[in-house]
Amino acid sequence: MPQEDSLLKEFAGKVQFLLVGYTGSQYSRVKGPDYKRVQELYERMKQRLNISLPVAYDSTLFHKMDITACPYLVIIDPVGIIRGVTSAISSKELRALVNNERVVLRRAYRQWELQEEKATVL
Repeated sequence: MPQEDSLLKEFAGKVQFLLVGYTGSQYSRVKGPDYKRVQELYERMKQRLNISLPVAYDSTLFHKMDITACPYLVIIDPVGIIRGVTSAISSKELRALVNNERVVLRRAYRQWELQEEKATVL
């Protein structure tokens, strides 16, 4: 998150970031809703790392996108076209995207893609 926060500041006015936080119990050892625990964890990290990334908590979106690992970055241009899906982006790559240049980003995998890849390897 510190890297994304740094990019948010570097590209202020040109790029917007929104974290989507999970609200279910997938990442909790305790069964049941852990909405408050995820929020509290983010707030502690936000304070400790001095970050200002906005966050929306939405497990429906998290599941619909089949996200397996974070960060999972979806780059959407001003007219709503998805320009990339990745797990990391550099300042140089983001600058190229802002300038409407072609960029090859590291691929971010969804759960079903990882399962297919494992099955192929076996």
